[in-house]
Amino acid sequence: MIRAALTSLATTLCVLWVRSLRPGFIPALSPETFPRSGILVLWHADMLPCLRAFAGRGMRVLISSSRDGDFGAQAAGRLGYRVIRGSSSRGGATALKAIARSMAAEGGWVAFVADGPRGPRAVSKPGAVWLSEMCDVPVVAGRAHASLGFTLGGWARVRVPLPFSRVTVRLSDPFHPKTTAELDAALESLKTPVRPGR
Repeated sequence: MIRAALTSLATTLCVLWVRSLRPGFIPALSPETFPRSGILVLWHADMLPCLRAFAGRGMRVLISSSRDGDFGAQAAGRLGYRVIRGSSSRGGATALKAIARSMAAEGGWVAFVADGPRGPRAVSKPGAVWLSEMCDVPVVAGRAHASLGFTLGGWARVRVPLPFSRVTVRLSDPFHPKTTAELDAALESLKTPVRPGR
């Protein structure tokens, strides 16, 4: 009971924090230029700064089915993401097949943390390449920069934007990768985002 109440409170605070962020895109997203279906790939480090930028778009996200993943799943659902519970490290093939079936039936987007839940940092796993080939959809790589924030310790070096800070998200052109090295190169090419014009 107490754990559930604390999780609910933490989820509400997290959602309020995310909604306070002010994202901008390079290039600017528009229905005319962005594919109807595809795969967004990010490094683990950019996951939190990107939360507000893609909220409310019905984008699928894969979140661990463990008890620790409950908080993330609740927060993502309230931010307008379509949560798929599973793990890319345990039963990864099953989770990927579920995503592939959903995309084949409905189209739309899925977001992948390319370097996975355990690293190593900035080294892509093969899931996004497999899904792109299986569903014949493009990949768009994304990197984020927060004007104000701090970096957590640990292998992923996750960046945490401060409330109300501006977040610049730089996107690649859509492409169809054949190898994980192509994903790494696309993400590396977006390393230094430029602030969007106002």
